[in-house]
Amino acid sequence: TVTLQDKSVLRGTPISTLLGHFGRELRTSPDKVAGDKKLAEVTFRKSRAFEELDMFLSHSWHADWFKKYVSLLFYFNGKAAVTAGMLACLLGLAVQSVTANQDGVKGNGGIVAEVVIGAASIVVFLTVLFFWRHLTRSLCSRTSSTFFDKVCIHQADAQLKAKGISSIGGIIGHSRQLLVAWDSSYFTRLWCPFEIAAFKVSNPGGKVVVLPIETGAIVAWLSLAGLIKAVGFAVVITVDPYPMFHFPDWEGRIVMEVLFLLPYLLFAKVHYENQRVLLQLESMASNYSVRNSESFCCKHGHRHPDTGECLPCDRDFVFQSIAHWHGSGDLEEGLDAFDQHIRKMCVGTITGKLGRCGVPYVFALMTTVWSGMLAPICLYYRNLNIHRACHDPHWEWPRMVLYTIDVLLLREPLILALIFLLSRRLAQFANRRRTAFAQCLTQLLPGAVGFIVYVLMLEAFILLGNNLHHRYLLMAYVAVMAVEAFLVYCLYFPRDHPDDD
Repeated sequence: TVTLQDKSVLRGTPISTLLGHFGRELRTSPDKVAGDKKLAEVTFRKSRAFEELDMFLSHSWHADWFKKYVSLLFYFNGKAAVTAGMLACLLGLAVQSVTANQDGVKGNGGIVAEVVIGAASIVVFLTVLFFWRHLTRSLCSRTSSTFFDKVCIHQADAQLKAKGISSIGGIIGHSRQLLVAWDSSYFTRLWCPFEIAAFKVSNPGGKVVVLPIETGAIVAWLSLAGLIKAVGFAVVITVDPYPMFHFPDWEGRIVMEVLFLLPYLLFAKVHYENQRVLLQLESMASNYSVRNSESFCCKHGHRHPDTGECLPCDRDFVFQSIAHWHGSGDLEEGLDAFDQHIRKMCVGTITGKLGRCGVPYVFALMTTVWSGMLAPICLYYRNLNIHRACHDPHWEWPRMVLYTIDVLLLREPLILALIFLLSRRLAQFANRRRTAFAQCLTQLLPGAVGFIVYVLMLEAFILLGNNLHHRYLLMAYVAVMAVEAFLVYCLYFPRDHPDDD
């Protein structure tokens, strides 16, 4: 049943509990906590009673904890971290714009200022990324409430544990959102799909967020490649900035642009693995059957492997609940209908819930944030020195504001979306052909295409920056950004896609 009889079991914990101490609570499963009564009590006290829950976290304890932690970290803290890093960068540029004189910032003073502002922006970004939820918990009177089974159900008290487990349907029914941490083990577990079924029955209009945690570690690698690209850009234009600001001197930019081919090939290579994993997840879900799901009790003969305690059968409870919800009490009819429900919900998840490119927008920002923080700083000082005779230094700041927003939120994510989309299409092609040529094409072509698009957009920016009057430059630039914003929206944000209605 999804009706909650005892409100005392409706407990939640702040998101900071999940992310605290670099994912400490995600590293050990409830079974490990159950054997230590003192630890179980301390863990249980990290939750408290609520009238309603903001979120129910549905996940598998067989998933890799690090992938789960990174994915949740990006999902919950990513937007705030990117915003804070960008604001820190713009604040530094604003201060330097006020203090800059008509002769620009010369010599080592400009380089020192670049390093200080860049380092400060990165420190702000990382601080907010890892500790944002802790900060909001300390500063805000109301904290978000998330059901996390290990913390919200007492693992050592048999009576409280039984009461909590039997009330899962009711707890889900009092949750506004269901966050599905999807991995290869998710649909092999008995309780995970049950939680989806309970949520759809109790809250048909509720929001279901599907977060493929396999993507988490891959995005971390993509972010590293983005950092390498941003640092390389900063170093190159610091060593020899003049070709960057004189459109006819394209020969001097060739070396710099060729250096950026490697990060884009790395983007494509890493994301190919991501797309391969996502396609495997969809394939597994398309053949899903709840009858094949595993449960802890049945796997160990209904006796706890550590304590020898007799365990009730979860399978009977889950199957009877599914039969009640989907088969009007008929077991076989209910299980068949539930299988179809899950398959219909999951097939097309990448395009239906993650957009055309198969990656959440905030995850893409984790890759582009480095360029968004470092490139504007370097360009600002180089441009002041090279064009100090004809440009007002105070005018450069608003132009750099637009450039920062463009690089971080639009241009770089758009190029990544093209790489991701092409990788997905070619991964499907490679799965059908299964030849060495198809594999090679899949891993190299998206990176090459992304690199070419990047070079073309960079050349267009240099052309606009050096041959247009300020007023027309801003108008043209804003128009280009509007087109980029439309494309980003189309590629990253999914269309209205009902789960299974």
